Amino acid sequence: GTVDMGGKQSTSGDVSVTQTPVTESIQDAYKAGDTSKAQELIRLSCEETALQVEKCQLLGIAAAYGDLQAVRYLLKEALVVLPTEPNDDNAAVVAAYFGHKDIVKELLDSLRGKPRADPASPRVFQELCAAAPSWHLGPNTCQQLLNWMLAIACQQGHLDIVKLLIRAYSADPESCAVRRNEFPVLIRLPLYAAIKAGNEDVAVFLLRNGAFFCSYILMDSPESSKHLLRKYFIETTPLPGSAPAKTALCVNWSNLKLPWVDLDWLIDISCQITELDLSANCLVSLPSVIPWGLINLRKLSLADNQLTELPSVQSSDEIICTRLLEVDVSSNRLSTLPTGFLHLKNLKKLIASKNSLEKLFDEENTINWIGLRKLQEFDVSDNRLVELPTVFLYCFKSLNMLNVSRNQLKVFPDPWACPLKCCKASRNALEFLPDALTVFWKNHLREVDFSENSLKEVPAGLFQLEALVSLKLLGNQLVTLPSQDKWNCKQLKSLDLSKNQLGKSDEGFKTKRIPFFTTKNRVRGGPEAGPFLEFPAFLSDSLEVLYLNDNQLDSVPQSVCLLKGLTELYLGNNPGIRELPPELGQLANLWQLDIEELNISNVPAEIRKEGPKTVLAYLRAQLRRAEKCKLMKMIVIGPPRQGKSTLVEILQTGKVPQVMHSEATIRTSKWELPKPVGHKAKVDSVEFNVWDIGGPASMSTVNQCFFTDKALYIVVWNLALGEEAVANLQFWLLNIEAKAPNSVVLVVGTHLDLIETKFRVERIATLRAYVLALCRSPSGSRATGFPDITFKHLHELSCKTLEGLEGLRQLIFHVTCNMKDVGSSICSQKLAGRLIPRSYLSLQEAVLAEQHRRSQNDDVQYLTDRQIELMIEQTPGNDIKDYEDLQTAINFLIETGTLLHFPDTSHGLRNLYFLDPVWLSECLQRIFNIKSSKSVAKNGVIRAEDLRMLLVGTGFTEQTEEQYFQFLAKFEIALPVANNSYLLPHLLPTKPALDIHGLCHQTANTVQRVFKMSFVPVGFWQRFIARMLISLAEMDLQLFENKKNTKTRNKKVTIYSFTGTQRNRCSTFRVKRTHTVYWQEGLFVTFDGGYLSVESSDVNWKKKKSGGIKIISQSEVRDFSAMAFITDHVNSLIDQWFP
Repeated sequence: GTVDMGGKQSTSGDVSVTQTPVTESIQDAYKAGDTSKAQELIRLSCEETALQVEKCQLLGIAAAYGDLQAVRYLLKEALVVLPTEPNDDNAAVVAAYFGHKDIVKELLDSLRGKPRADPASPRVFQELCAAAPSWHLGPNTCQQLLNWMLAIACQQGHLDIVKLLIRAYSADPESCAVRRNEFPVLIRLPLYAAIKAGNEDVAVFLLRNGAFFCSYILMDSPESSKHLLRKYFIETTPLPGSAPAKTALCVNWSNLKLPWVDLDWLIDISCQITELDLSANCLVSLPSVIPWGLINLRKLSLADNQLTELPSVQSSDEIICTRLLEVDVSSNRLSTLPTGFLHLKNLKKLIASKNSLEKLFDEENTINWIGLRKLQEFDVSDNRLVELPTVFLYCFKSLNMLNVSRNQLKVFPDPWACPLKCCKASRNALEFLPDALTVFWKNHLREVDFSENSLKEVPAGLFQLEALVSLKLLGNQLVTLPSQDKWNCKQLKSLDLSKNQLGKSDEGFKTKRIPFFTTKNRVRGGPEAGPFLEFPAFLSDSLEVLYLNDNQLDSVPQSVCLLKGLTELYLGNNPGIRELPPELGQLANLWQLDIEELNISNVPAEIRKEGPKTVLAYLRAQLRRAEKCKLMKMIVIGPPRQGKSTLVEILQTGKVPQVMHSEATIRTSKWELPKPVGHKAKVDSVEFNVWDIGGPASMSTVNQCFFTDKALYIVVWNLALGEEAVANLQFWLLNIEAKAPNSVVLVVGTHLDLIETKFRVERIATLRAYVLALCRSPSGSRATGFPDITFKHLHELSCKTLEGLEGLRQLIFHVTCNMKDVGSSICSQKLAGRLIPRSYLSLQEAVLAEQHRRSQNDDVQYLTDRQIELMIEQTPGNDIKDYEDLQTAINFLIETGTLLHFPDTSHGLRNLYFLDPVWLSECLQRIFNIKSSKSVAKNGVIRAEDLRMLLVGTGFTEQTEEQYFQFLAKFEIALPVANNSYLLPHLLPTKPALDIHGLCHQTANTVQRVFKMSFVPVGFWQRFIARMLISLAEMDLQLFENKKNTKTRNKKVTIYSFTGTQRNRCSTFRVKRTHTVYWQEGLFVTFDGGYLSVESSDVNWKKKKSGGIKIISQSEVRDFSAMAFITDHVNSLIDQWFP
């Protein structure tokens, strides 16, 4: 049996199923309102039968009466499977019929086997149906069920169910619901069903969500259709220039697939319509009132229909739509434009593209026409026009956009008086262009497109259009262009000359170089000279995009290299181009360089692969007479007395030194390492400026000022000292990564001969494991703050027996040849053999000569900014012109060890260039020679005037002493703690001078905090202690002033900006100090009722690389503001100096 679907139903009546005593009892219970009894009967029935058919009947009854609880029981516990066969007995269809949305959702979700997470998510149900092989159902079966439910819900007027089915389950509002082997029935079409049943809200929703009108709907329900179109698809606005009571109507009947428009729909509102959109329908004809009888019509769109003509008019008197401003009849089947358009004196925009136009207007039937004198935009592209009659065009007095592309035009009309800005005539059959383009359009035309025609030449007037911005001439047969002295298009930004025959010679040969963009006047030669092209020099200021690809050029025109504003250059598929001129490297703005299908011989393939930026950088290097540079900087460092200087000597000489080296702070030398036999490198040797940095342990902190980036670091340690020596490597490795992150580090163990031969292999393996444990995390990844060191970067040798020496030389050569020139514009470039401009090398020679001269005269070994600039100006062949290039040159000198400079510093230090590291080291040694016991530096603090005295005899003047102090602060050698004193961290003891643990009393009023850090930043403790001494001094001063009740401070103490801006919580801590003790990695302050302590937490290198910072605050009154005071200082210091 079937449910009676005759009319809209909101309450459940009798559900027609195969009646049995059980089903009758269940329905009687529901009718009586006894849902519990009905549910119990359903449960008992399910326990007694195992037949799916009977259970499905029960499911249909529960769905009909909206019993969600019973439905869930049947689906989840009784395991009823919802059939997907579309029929009226299906429980889902029944639920849709009676309007039970929650039941519909539950039933459809059951097909997925689990609840839906988001019922509003689209297309999930369709995906389910497509992936449901376990039920042996195709997606069509599921979709048919959905469409059946949708049709029923539309007929019954259940809008919420209609929305659910379309939005959440992707039911098709345009599909007719059918059962297997049945023909479509109109009542099963959702929109037809909704309109027939009078369910207006459902019909509107369907129309706005993909449903369309069809002829059956319009014929069977004409009044309902008209009502829907008039009520829901027309917007009202005040009618301009009319009485207040009048309203303007914007009719939007687009994309409804209307087969026709009935005159009755519009006749009574025709005088109010200002906008009419009938696009994307199925119209083959129009009522006579459209458009000629719509007196107030401003905008008409008939695009994308099947119109072959518009309604005809017998005379101009019938045309009353003279207010029309825009008409769009594109994508139809018109063979000619309606002559009525010629009477639309106010029309500004006419779009008739993609039709079948063979002529513009039927000239025989045009009488008494005024012409489209106000027309501004005219588009008849994609038609079959063979000509553009000037009788019509010359009336377009206001035209500024003309598009006649993709027609069959052989002639372009002579220009006429109009302000034409854009002319598009591509893909026609034009063989020539009119000469007089400048007569009317000289100051108007901005965009011109004559691409893909048959032009063999172009008139000079085309290049005399002064407003021209874009010109496309691609895909023609051009061999040459007008002489450059006839050009005047100074605003031209884009020029497309691709796919022509530029460079072709009629005599069958090509000139070697075609002079584009010449700045000199040339005398045109005879035919034997071959064709040539001239382009004016002013294009270098305006042109941004140039297409020369797919021509017959033999070379890249030299004058292209003058186009400094060029951002895109296309040269591809010119088989004759074999080289790129180095001058192309001057085009700094060029980001797109097309050299596809070119066999370029002067640019290596690996360079070309990296793209335009790298190619241009390579060409720029050639232009600047760049030479391959194999000079690098090698820095040999490590703890004192490890054999660094001995290692350097045996590397260079291959012999064991006979004389012990003194503890000099730094030694410099040069070393050339030839390529080992069998090594496949592009350089025959590498050269090093070797800086052997040593000296006493007290100088280790200052040595970091000699660390520079892109260098090879040899970290030397004594194998015989074992694990203790490994732990000491941490300081050096952290320093290198902090100061020179783009360098390569080799860790070289010396004194190999002191390890017994029989235990050597095992012992070396153990020590290597310890070194790697220091530099890498347990997972094997690089440890934070450490250089990238693997087992390949470890080596051991004996400076006594020279065992391992040759292996170390090979290792040094190998890693050096693989070091990348990080930051170089040529990305793939290696440091060894990198291209360096000749001017940089000349500057290097001048700097070395100046360093030698000053050394001979015992003069100061630094230059100022001005002196460097003068040196550059006086260097022969100098091409260093701008600041950025100067900095690149300076970086080269720094990276090769030619000079020392610190461009990242503030104030005056960046203005000094140190020529000799040995001289600078000797200046710094004066500070490190101060003993803590001397009165000049008490408790590690020295007065500014005493520090100034140490400069006497160094060559630093009053003008440069400030830079010197900044240098000391940058490298934590001397840190300002007040306006007249400096902290010398190297004089601080390694441990507290007092027994601070004896001053501490363990109580319950103690708070401890530990900053766990993968590594403590280099220089942290020095800066932290200096900062704390400043804050404590300020605290004492404020306490003193508060005690005296001083309202105004007569003399302020100036604190250097070194401390940075303090956070507010730092100022809340106020105590009167009794003891202050500080050492290299700690600070201890006692006061009445407590103390605070900051020190390095325990470091056990076997367990962890570093502990971090430990803070302890004790207060008898439980005032722990000291903890916040210290924490804020630590955080602000890290933020400011170690981000």
